[in-house]
Amino acid sequence: MMDDRVPERDLSRLKVPRWGRLVETGDRYEPYRLVDADGAAVAPVAMFFQELPAAGKAAATVRSYGMDLLRWWRPVKCTMSLIFSWMKRPALRGVCCGRGRTTCRPSVGSAVAGTAPSLPYLVVDADGAEVEPISVYLRYLMLGDVSPLTCRSHGFGLLRWHRLLWFLQTSWDTATEAEVAALVGWLREARNPQRSRRRPGSPPAGSVNLKTGKSSLRAGYAPRTINHTLT
Repeated sequence: MMDDRVPERDLSRLKVPRWGRLVETGDRYEPYRLVDADGAAVAPVAMFFQELPAAGKAAATVRSYGMDLLRWWRPVKCTMSLIFSWMKRPALRGVCCGRGRTTCRPSVGSAVAGTAPSLPYLVVDADGAEVEPISVYLRYLMLGDVSPLTCRSHGFGLLRWHRLLWFLQTSWDTATEAEVAALVGWLREARNPQRSRRRPGSPPAGSVNLKTGKSSLRAGYAPRTINHTLT
């Protein structure tokens, strides 16, 4: 039986900067525009705003949606700014980015081999204690007759997610879309430490092979890796 109870979060001291604003354009096809702190339009919101007048929505409706989206983007932007400023600190850079000695310090937690066929891999925290919520999911995954390597892959994805939550001091069962957005934004910007493990003379990350026309893996995380982390 699922427990729908969610622990309460103390938001009394939460302060979200008044980032961005909603501006009136005078354009009937885009009556309002959501801009960031630098005055640049927020592209995903702009695309959504273009669809509303096309569907016959009034300018007041666009404004109403704009104010709601501004409230949404402010905490997301606040969390993203925290992540990016944190990633610039070498002493903490290893919390999320992984296992390359040349790129970061030792990371928090790890994915280790298990001792039972029902749990071939598990995730432990900084103290070496098993992260039970992850183990519960991985055991459920193994019931679907997946291979141990699939369990290992999901384990590393969940480790990456929990490293972010540990840094933000957020429990997994109280995380919101803002934490997910922070993770995705970081993965899109960060360098993948695995790309540093190249042989001498190998082509740079993201370069194109002139003979085959194929591109090598880029320096960051591939879109499929980000999608896998979200599944």
